[in-house]
Amino acid sequence: MLSIINTFWAFDKIDEKLLRQHLLKFIPTKLSEVILCIDNCDESEKVLKILKKYSKYGFKIIPIYKHVFAGGCRNVGIENAKNKFIMFIDSWNDSIDSGYNFNLKNLENIIKDNTEFDIFELSNHFNNYYHANPWNVFYKTEFINKY
Repeated sequence: MLSIINTFWAFDKIDEKLLRQHLLKFIPTKLSEVILCIDNCDESEKVLKILKKYSKYGFKIIPIYKHVFAGGCRNVGIENAKNKFIMFIDSWNDSIDSGYNFNLKNLENIIKDNTEFDIFELSNHFNNYYHANPWNVFYKTEFINKY
């Protein structure tokens, strides 16, 4: 149903407690996968070591061995996405700020109600799930692969 592509490309420091709070909201299910794409930034080895701890939950972890920034990470995620819809999360801090309701189960329920659209956005204002941001959009995978 849903492939969430979560990009990691620049860090000064990682607050592991906040990262855990974010990732545990998105533990992959039978219907959805979560792809963690890690850019080869200055801290990439440290980031990779931290994220590998979460592979036991079913996260797909993809290290990228060149500096491609968020856009390049998204493209690698798209190439590896297997589900009907794609959503990007570029800032895990925003997911934490968005509260408890912004989680994989609620996102799956939103998609069930919107399967006829090629692209849809959760909201243009604050809502029960997530702040409206440029990456706060669901795309049909076949649509995004066309363009």
